[in-house]
Amino acid sequence: MTIANFVRTHRARRASLRAASCCCLLGLLAVACGSPAASSTGSVTDDAANDANLPHFDSHDGGKDSGASLDGLQDSATTHDGDLTDLGDGTDASLDDGDTGIFFDDCLAGCSDTLDGATDPGNGCDFPASPVPGEPGATCKTADECDSGFCIDGPDGKICTAACISCCPAGFECGKMPGIDAAFACVPKQLALCQPCATDAECGKVDPGALCLSYGAAGSFCGTGCSGNVDCPGGYACQDSTGQLGAAKQCVRTQGECSCTKWGAFVGATTACAQQNDLGTCKGTRKCGLAGLTACSAPAPATETCNGVDDNCDGVTDPANAAGCTLYFTDNDGDGFGGGKGSCLCSNPGLETTVGGDCNDQSAAIHPGAKEICDGLDNDCDGKTDPGFPDTNGDGFADCVDPDIDGDGVANANDCAPANAAIFPGAKEICDGLDNDCNGVTDDAGAIGCTLWFQDNDGDGSGAGLGQCLCDVSGKYTAATGGDCNDSNGAIHPGATEVCNNADDNCNGATDEGCDDDLDLWCDATMTVIGTPTVCPSGKQDCNDAAGNIHPGQAEICGNGIDDNCDGLTDTGDNLSGCTVYYVDNDGDGYGDKSLSQCLCAATSLYTTKIAGDCNDTDPKVSPKALEVCNGKDDDCDGDTDPENAPGCLTYYRDEDGDGYGDPVQTACLCGPGGGFIA
Repeated sequence: MTIANFVRTHRARRASLRAASCCCLLGLLAVACGSPAASSTGSVTDDAANDANLPHFDSHDGGKDSGASLDGLQDSATTHDGDLTDLGDGTDASLDDGDTGIFFDDCLAGCSDTLDGATDPGNGCDFPASPVPGEPGATCKTADECDSGFCIDGPDGKICTAACISCCPAGFECGKMPGIDAAFACVPKQLALCQPCATDAECGKVDPGALCLSYGAAGSFCGTGCSGNVDCPGGYACQDSTGQLGAAKQCVRTQGECSCTKWGAFVGATTACAQQNDLGTCKGTRKCGLAGLTACSAPAPATETCNGVDDNCDGVTDPANAAGCTLYFTDNDGDGFGGGKGSCLCSNPGLETTVGGDCNDQSAAIHPGAKEICDGLDNDCDGKTDPGFPDTNGDGFADCVDPDIDGDGVANANDCAPANAAIFPGAKEICDGLDNDCNGVTDDAGAIGCTLWFQDNDGDGSGAGLGQCLCDVSGKYTAATGGDCNDSNGAIHPGATEVCNNADDNCNGATDEGCDDDLDLWCDATMTVIGTPTVCPSGKQDCNDAAGNIHPGQAEICGNGIDDNCDGLTDTGDNLSGCTVYYVDNDGDGYGDKSLSQCLCAATSLYTTKIAGDCNDTDPKVSPKALEVCNGKDDDCDGDTDPENAPGCLTYYRDEDGDGYGDPVQTACLCGPGGGFIA
């Protein structure tokens, strides 16, 4: 068989050849498996001293190969074409199929290359998408079922893996196989991540460095070591974390809840958990099964009920006040009735009764329903002592046992009213028609509730002096109001109307207040004036007693809108201050007759213009503003009638010789002849 035919025959068993490629291929070349052999350019180096190239796959001698291939030989070819051995031709043409890998293909399985014209499907270092039994990724139970001899735990159960020669599939990493000296294979990364756990050891056994992290009531789940978020899958973050044995950075789930893998179900991964609510916390467990992560086995904390169960998981079964409890009372005197508030219990603990209300549990004669006797005790526990027996003062003590019937602190023998608690020696006298202090006088002066009364000699309802506090009027003490400053004049008293009369009529300490508030010596027109009071001797017609410049005789001031002289008119009359001279303008030409004028605050219907100078107030064409014309009138009131050059004038010549002809040089435009200008 040629080497090429051998390769074709063994392509279907590629994974098995990888596990023991060197020995078997060398056997075809008549080199004993595991025996030293030499190539044209290499030699066997199957010892631990020279196995330095791929330490994780030499499963024959536990050593390290120093050559470029996995056959334990030093290959002198420079193409790294994966040939079995250098046949001595220098070019390795017999097996050179274009491979650039170390052995047959560029990686363990599923890689693309050509071997004698054939093409292998795959993408890099991935396991076959649909592995056949024995290939990497296929399920297994024992290592004998795997071409590589490695059956490992995977996320979904045990699978075959491959030796890690140059790389591993995504999600896998190169790890040393337990129990196999110097053997390394592709193992799943983070296999235990987010699986239920109880201790750090459970997680670290599968994933060294992983800690068992608490997720609260949901339980504890494995983390995995990391240095940054890039080391964690999606939905996880690299965080400082603490397990049972120590602290380290771990991949912690930040989204959703941890779930089980088939591996977790296979190993029966379990964690403690809890159910929590306002009633308490109950502990249980959760476990990975074929259906996934079970719910927490703990019951939800519930209200304690008399049922022999610790419903709220606080360690106490059927405590006091549990639902369905019975109220029990301690019965110390054995009368069938218990005292105190009692306790609501699920069972009778001893000397208890279900009937309460015993107000004295040390005496069997005292209990609810017992006969009441007059002894100062509440025999029937109804809250009343000696009910039905005389209790004069109603203080709760029957007269038969009460030395002070009215309870006023004075013995009955020393009390002038032993049945009235408000009357006793030393009591405060009050206005009630009784001798409260037992002094023999009823309603003494100064008794509580008294009223201050004053002597009223003039009968005006107001009294003078200090008065007396009496329970009622007495003698001349008839006025309830004091402060009368003249108790011999009934018109003078507090509250009287003040008039201007040189007297303090209302007894406020001031005389004739309000009569002349502006001090202008005129009495307020609204006040009553009797005689000629000192405060306002000028009279009583002051129409504004708040302004000293307003009173009769005051000059009326134009433009202030005030009746300054109190004549009932505003800005009118004689003696005006700030007035303007107005003239009569009969012809309405805006100019008035200077002989007909008045000084006024404003124009009137007669006095309408402020301009005088009209020399004919019956002719509207005659005024200082008119134009002088030849009409025989003084049109502009300048005292000159028909002056020279007036409109309508004629040219006249001076005629000094009277011959009817004038000098042509001497002329004047006149309304008529005159002044020598006659021709």
